[in-house]
Amino acid sequence: MAFEIFPNPATDYVTLSMHNLALNESIEVSLISLTGKVMFKENIRTEESDHDMRINVQNISTGIYFISITYKKNTLTKKVIIR
Repeated sequence: MAFEIFPNPATDYVTLSMHNLALNESIEVSLISLTGKVMFKENIRTEESDHDMRINVQNISTGIYFISITYKKNTLTKKVIIR
């Protein structure tokens, strides 16, 4: 499983593009502040091997955050900047 975040930096929305997923698997997506506060969290179920997801960040304060994806007991994390 791999994922990309765009645009980065973001102002209104962040799109996650996830690839190489197994079908009918659970994925947990979180947006986490530098202090560890969970700003957004959603669980989704895969229906295809590639999946795109948009997160509204219009009401999130400017700063550096992490997007964390947990899939099959593995967690991948990437940095995203909100402007």
